[in-house]
Amino acid sequence: MSMGRRIVGVVEGGIDPQRFIPRLIGYYRDGRLPLEKLIQRYAFADLQAAFAASESGAVVKPVVVMDQP
Repeated sequence: MSMGRRIVGVVEGGIDPQRFIPRLIGYYRDGRLPLEKLIQRYAFADLQAAFAASESGAVVKPVVVMDQP
């Protein structure tokens, strides 16, 4: 490759989960990570609505909830 470029794969953002997840929990507890604005729950029956909201950008992270037996 020219100009010293290289391709590097990254898994899960290249973070250390042992340090990063506790940091996220701290942000949430401090009110600096508004999960309620990022996540919207959908019933399994509304799966297509969840896909549509994700594709349109209306929801950052749609969460599909399945009924418990």
